[in-house]
Amino acid sequence: MSCTRTTFAMTSALFAGSTLMAQGGTVNDSVVHFTSGPMTLEGTFTTPARPGPWPAVVIIAGSGPTDRNGNSPLGVNASTYALLARGLAERGIASLRYDKRGLPSGRGTFDIRETTPHEFAADAAAAARLLAARSDIGPVAFLGHSEGGMLALLSARAGAPVQGLILVSAAGRDLTTILREQLARQLSPAMLAQFDTAWSAYLKGDPFQPVPGLEALFVPVNRRFMQSWRDIQPVELLRGLTLPTLVVQGETDVQITPEDAAALRAARPDVKLVILPGVNHVLKPATGKTIQEQMAVYADKSLPLAPAVVPALADFVMTLRK
Repeated sequence: MSCTRTTFAMTSALFAGSTLMAQGGTVNDSVVHFTSGPMTLEGTFTTPARPGPWPAVVIIAGSGPTDRNGNSPLGVNASTYALLARGLAERGIASLRYDKRGLPSGRGTFDIRETTPHEFAADAAAAARLLAARSDIGPVAFLGHSEGGMLALLSARAGAPVQGLILVSAAGRDLTTILREQLARQLSPAMLAQFDTAWSAYLKGDPFQPVPGLEALFVPVNRRFMQSWRDIQPVELLRGLTLPTLVVQGETDVQITPEDAAALRAARPDVKLVILPGVNHVLKPATGKTIQEQMAVYADKSLPLAPAVVPALADFVMTLRK
């Protein structure tokens, strides 16, 4: 999110493009478009080969310029969401995954300087409404990954038409706590103190001294977004919901930890928690203790998801009722 204003030509199409048969002939992919406020977003609707109705999930992407497949120009090429969509379809579950606002496939205009997580949460709600309006779709769940988990909570609290929540590698604590924890593994105490001072000033809108190597965290046009995110408490959001909820956490995730999953689990007694041994943030097998050690996994879309991921998600979705 590096530009001050994003402008695209508008389109009113709801469904566009031909239906594509995915490799192997076991699932169907169709390009879809849906509107959210001033934006029209593009996504991929993936369905099982057998006739519907099917239960379905809206896959909500994590932070940054992450596309519908789970890839980003910032070094992530794991195709996690595309692999999830295919795996779920093979188990009888449809899905809608979409490019975030601001990516090239989108149409419309928004001012990124004033954008908060609530606009992205509204996009997720619009995707859920698209599925809920279809006669071939049964119960719908949000499947929010990483930052997408927070967006799923915000959207559900605002009344999105979903019957369940799946929070995958999702934060259970506030932004500053998690960000500082991540940086503490990489920075010297002196640099961490420098970050603390700069971060506090950045969020207040005061002048600050840039922290070498962390410039991407302090982009001026993202300040409003970060200020809003800072104030969001995921546990409080989840505690205020009654939707069936599954929390899925990889044990070797170096971005979000089992501590976050435990916090979400404790929000309500009925929340189900699944910890996946040897699974990292992009839901693939990994053993490294730092992002640098795991980057080969983040960057390789040919690697499959960890075997336990899709069954855990599918088993939960199949329990939902519309």
